[in-house]
Amino acid sequence: MNFLQALSKYQHSMNRLSRHTVLLSRQKSTHAASLAEDHNRRIDLKHVPSLPFLGSTLSSYSGVTFDLDNMFDIWPELRKKFGDFYTVGLPNRGAGLHGTMYVLQDPKEMMKVLRSEGKYPTSSVQDLWSFQQMQDDYGFGRPGEILGYGKDWKLIRSFLQSDFLAPQSANRYLPGILKATLHISKGMAGNSDNLDEFLQWASFDMFCSILIGAFPRITDPDTVVDPEDDEFCKKVAEVLKVGSHITLSPYETMLNRIGIKSKTYKMLYQNWTQ
Repeated sequence: MNFLQALSKYQHSMNRLSRHTVLLSRQKSTHAASLAEDHNRRIDLKHVPSLPFLGSTLSSYSGVTFDLDNMFDIWPELRKKFGDFYTVGLPNRGAGLHGTMYVLQDPKEMMKVLRSEGKYPTSSVQDLWSFQQMQDDYGFGRPGEILGYGKDWKLIRSFLQSDFLAPQSANRYLPGILKATLHISKGMAGNSDNLDEFLQWASFDMFCSILIGAFPRITDPDTVVDPEDDEFCKKVAEVLKVGSHITLSPYETMLNRIGIKSKTYKMLYQNWTQ
């Protein structure tokens, strides 16, 4: 290859590099503009109609079907009608006479909230009053502060994070979880019509593999389950189900705030302490 050929090849390579550089520059500029536009975009705040004391629970006024016995199904309907950022009135849970709560469901916007909360962030666990009440009634002490807020919460949360959530910790207990899933998979097909309850059993098997290094195989149809393990698992599932239900119930929440322990709460506490 003579000098002119080498020079021509060099110029051709530089031209290709220049075109690629321009293309990358345009892509980066487009991406940067997209990020800037996304960062500066604004989500309009909408409001679910509400009334004093009743909030938005009066369906004929709010236009939203509220089933106080099943508060989980309401959120998809609210998002469909009011978008990713709205207020809704939930008595005894939100603020003021209307029980106003702000709901944000856009993950990108939620990240802005999380980054601005500091070292003592708020969390939905602070609203789990039924579980907090049970821990107080039982005299659970400091471990119960995981459902709280502030410095004491941070201490317990940091301890649990280093012991359970750190990668080196996960490497120790993941093999046990994987073994549990082998048994869980055997029972999946036979519980397709009862998936919610089955997943509670599956969680129990996996959690036991972490906590005690063994699993009762409640989900394995080929295993004869110890009656005590079966009863314990069902009690735990019932406590979580009822505890979540009364936590979301405005009626139960109101009774708790005025110091009345309802029949449902007493049954919940009895199941939890047995």
